[in-house]
Amino acid sequence: MLDLYIKYSQRKAEDPSWEPIMPREESAVQKVIGFVSQYAIYLVGGFLLKDSVVGIAKKNDVELPSWLDGGNTVLPSESVGDVAASSAAC
Repeated sequence: MLDLYIKYSQRKAEDPSWEPIMPREESAVQKVIGFVSQYAIYLVGGFLLKDSVVGIAKKNDVELPSWLDGGNTVLPSESVGDVAASSAAC
């Protein structure tokens, strides 16, 4: 940063009417595309990380919870009887 300031000061001393060229402000579409692409990268990275963790765990015979392993998940609000009745109805 100091180097940039020194260059700016030298350029300004050589030509007092010189003004730096500022980049254009992003449009709303560019901001939305940047936001969506950033979080898409996080989601894809999360899925890839989960898949690699599950693969390593299975390779090393590590017991995984059902929600991480892709098994059937019983939510805490559901009772065992409700789950058994719903699976019997199918």
